[in-house]
Amino acid sequence: MITFLTTVDYQYTVKDLRHVEGPEALICRAMSYDDLFAATELQPGSYVFTDLERLSAFELQAAAEIFRLALRAPNVRCFNDPARAKTRFGLLRALRDAGLNDFDVYPAEGRPRPKKFPVFVRDAANHGSSLTPLLPSQAELDQALAELPAAGTPLNSLIVTEFCGEPFRGDVYRRWGAFRLGGAIHLDHVASEAQWMVKSGAPGLVDDEVYRADDTLVRENAFETELARVFAIAEIDYGRADFSIVGGRMQVYEINTNPNIGRLVPHPSPVRQASLEFARERMIRLLRAMDSPSEGPPAPIAAPEANGPLDESRRMRARLREARAGVQALRAERDEALAALTQERARIATMRRAFLWKVEETRKKVSKRLRRV
Repeated sequence: MITFLTTVDYQYTVKDLRHVEGPEALICRAMSYDDLFAATELQPGSYVFTDLERLSAFELQAAAEIFRLALRAPNVRCFNDPARAKTRFGLLRALRDAGLNDFDVYPAEGRPRPKKFPVFVRDAANHGSSLTPLLPSQAELDQALAELPAAGTPLNSLIVTEFCGEPFRGDVYRRWGAFRLGGAIHLDHVASEAQWMVKSGAPGLVDDEVYRADDTLVRENAFETELARVFAIAEIDYGRADFSIVGGRMQVYEINTNPNIGRLVPHPSPVRQASLEFARERMIRLLRAMDSPSEGPPAPIAAPEANGPLDESRRMRARLREARAGVQALRAERDEALAALTQERARIATMRRAFLWKVEETRKKVSKRLRRV
């Protein structure tokens, strides 16, 4: 069993892996950090710590503590040490310092002064699009960094990145995705879009000749040596590196420790379809190699320090559960009172209708008597 540890809102990323059938079937699940921090033991198997950039500093410490406690058990394997794995800013700065990347990054706070333009601003803990277009000068950057807080976006989680990309053909840009799966590198796919920030890709921008060249690179597992070095610098055991080739050199933009692995969508090109199917089969095979037998006793992960991050996290969550229970009790009382009020209003409405009926009947009787008189 492989357990992917994720934040609550991002458990969907691995759900489609459970639909793989046949001899290559993968037994896996997603588990939230909330449930992990509340647990006192782990079942045997493999645990992949993901979403590290989305954890608070306190949660990161608690996760790192559990990682070390779990490693003591002989029947538990852990991937992505929360205390060592580099998130986006640290990774990109390290790759720049190592001479692998040709661009630099800067914290958005403190009036950054990039060496090269254009630049763009994005959230360091988010894998969505840029928060700004390409900014060609220091003046435009200063203006953007003034406007973002004014609109309610704090700068402390943002980074400024020097743009480093080139079109593959015309206005078409391409981005490769490659995984580290335990001890193996896996070149998975390449996406093309008619914009500088490539996300999901768009069909029809390149032809089968390009797809055939891509297929060869995927099957040969190209860039394996370079990617192994990138993941080693990142100290990440599981994740997807997004990169492009610029000026003949690999430029890595991020490593996502919780990439969305959705079901394969049929592609109009048979060449491309065959490449995607080959890559998925290899990915599942390498993921299965990360798995561990689900046998033996549970691994204890009790907090050794009475006032450590993990113990404090559990106390906080216990207080949160008590508060939620109190809120639920208050809601139940409110619902009961509302139900009683509704019932009383219905009773009063019934009495009012009966009273009005009696008044009308009395009026009719009085009218009859008056006519007789």
